[in-house]
Amino acid sequence: MEKYHNKELSWLSFNHRVLMEAYDKTNSLYERIKFLSIYDSNLEEFLRNKLGALKRSAEIQNYADGYSRDGVKKILSKIQRIVVKGIEESLRILNEDIIAELKSENIFILNQNDARKDEYKNELDSYFRSHILTYLKPKVILNNYEDDNYTFENIPYLFLRLHKGDADYFGIVNIPANKLQRFYTLKCPNRYCYLFIDDIIRKNLDFVFKDYEIMEAISFKFVQDESLNIEDEFSGNLVEKVKNQLNTKKDTPTNITYQSNASEGAIKFLKKYFKVKSKDMVPGGVYQSLKDLVQLPNPVAPELDWVPIKKVPYPVFERNECIFKKIDLNDHLLHFPYHSYKYVLRFFNEASINPEVKEIRVTLYRVGKNSAIANALISAVQNGKKVIVFMEIKAREDEAHYIYWAEEMEKAGVTVIYSMPELKVHAKMVLVVKETETSGEEYYAYLSTGNFNEHTAKYYSDFGLLTSKKKLTKGVLKTFDHIYKKRPLVNLGEILVTKINLKKRFIRLIENEMRFFAEGKPAQIIIKVNNLEEKDFIDKLYEAANAGVEIYLLVRSICCFNVRQVKSHNVRVIRIVDSYLEHARVFYFRNQGKEIIYMSSADLMQRNIDGRVEIAFPILKKQLRKKVFRILQLHINDNQKAVEIDHKLRNIKITSTGKDVRAQYQTPYVLENNSEDIVNETLIPMV
Repeated sequence: MEKYHNKELSWLSFNHRVLMEAYDKTNSLYERIKFLSIYDSNLEEFLRNKLGALKRSAEIQNYADGYSRDGVKKILSKIQRIVVKGIEESLRILNEDIIAELKSENIFILNQNDARKDEYKNELDSYFRSHILTYLKPKVILNNYEDDNYTFENIPYLFLRLHKGDADYFGIVNIPANKLQRFYTLKCPNRYCYLFIDDIIRKNLDFVFKDYEIMEAISFKFVQDESLNIEDEFSGNLVEKVKNQLNTKKDTPTNITYQSNASEGAIKFLKKYFKVKSKDMVPGGVYQSLKDLVQLPNPVAPELDWVPIKKVPYPVFERNECIFKKIDLNDHLLHFPYHSYKYVLRFFNEASINPEVKEIRVTLYRVGKNSAIANALISAVQNGKKVIVFMEIKAREDEAHYIYWAEEMEKAGVTVIYSMPELKVHAKMVLVVKETETSGEEYYAYLSTGNFNEHTAKYYSDFGLLTSKKKLTKGVLKTFDHIYKKRPLVNLGEILVTKINLKKRFIRLIENEMRFFAEGKPAQIIIKVNNLEEKDFIDKLYEAANAGVEIYLLVRSICCFNVRQVKSHNVRVIRIVDSYLEHARVFYFRNQGKEIIYMSSADLMQRNIDGRVEIAFPILKKQLRKKVFRILQLHINDNQKAVEIDHKLRNIKITSTGKDVRAQYQTPYVLENNSEDIVNETLIPMV
């Protein structure tokens, strides 16, 4: 029995939990389609960004997470089996459930046989020649394809076996899902008909490859290894290194997914052409990139669609009064997406024009493509404010995007500080400096568990705190000075920072709960994170659990905590996948009834604790702590969308024995009301 679950296998367990939502018929039909799309998108990201690095670790001396080379190979073998099984399962959901239920609603996804019917010929030929053909990149591959320079993108392709004269050839053509909508709407009387553009291309292959006889056409997906691997990150110009690597990425596959009825000759060619092994070939369906299913139109909307969760106004900020005056009076805790993100945008916008504001400092990580926040910062500079932005460019997959925004802000006069070579800055914090004649300098902070991204704030569940409390702003100022001026991190007030005091503080709080229990007092810990992997924390939680402390772990994704290491039944490991992506990190300690609650940008992962600048901030106001605790209770008591993670990483559905509790749908009522009957005051018993 392993002491810790493998993090890659744990992540795959999470993604299977996503797939479970595609099965769940309590969800609307189009929400199930959405989850099927998310599952495929997640899996693709895993294969592109995780699998390649793991494979490399099997070939070098620095094995992953202390595993031997054989250990890594065993994990890779397990991953392969899980991936193949998951793809089979997703195709079964699509073909046996989703498509059938769409038909019952008079919505039809037609296939390549339908595309060849005479009744659609003129319509489809016209669309192909006027729209699709523009984006096609057909290629006949000669026998000396070793020097072939065809550039593959993150899209599906068709592989063709061709014949001409006495010779056989091979061909490749792209399916331009990155340029066009994946589905074409057919003109069908009395029903709604849609067709993958893949099938329109298949129908017209004779037109594209005019001189050849087409013997076979099968779909495949080149899954590129895109894990950004900057050698020697600790020296030189990191920005230039990122730019250079973006320009020189090689078409290196982690695997090839292909149409399962492909001939042996087609499979043999793909293996040889891409220089992959049999174990890297993953059979799939006729259509690759099921992530595009989310594009399927809903012609009867809002029927069959997701029922939005209730939004909650924040009355204090609904009045047209200066937001800084409201922050002077009280701390304000926002909970997205139940609260609107407009309040955060208002904070930035008012700071950009307020004549008393002299300086704005902010960390940016995964900003929106059309970022209102970045534009507000540019506006602030134009209004005479000093603006300092720390731009983290080592945010996976988005490096080019962030470099663009950094350059735009620099052009406007923003002082942009790029990634620290030795550390990745993941903290979500803003500091606004005001200067008045009466009070001198005044500080205001916005601290968040999530990114400053108005788009993802609609779907990610996060907390954000607006405060002017010196106990908090002092530490935020010190952290910015560390990033900006390389000053030592000392006298941080109530702010916790990784590599300085965060780990020590959390370990001490866990030990305090152990001591309280030993003294015969109630002891309880609730930790809500995306990922739990850091072994020192896990070991301390094992110790606390075995000592008798009641522990609830709300872990959305990677969870390396193995319940088999706990002798008693006082630990529950819970995973919730629902309409919103659970993204908030919250740490609760009962502390003899004087509860302590921290929120953080940090997951409990080694990379976060040892390799990133992260902060954790306490919720100082008792009323806010009570509300947060009641939201945590909802998550623990959830019996609709919660599962328990067992010692085999299985997602075990919780059987409802009483009142139905669905945390996300009941959270708005906790935010909106102070009524004690919204949720039971006691947590459900350990099982």
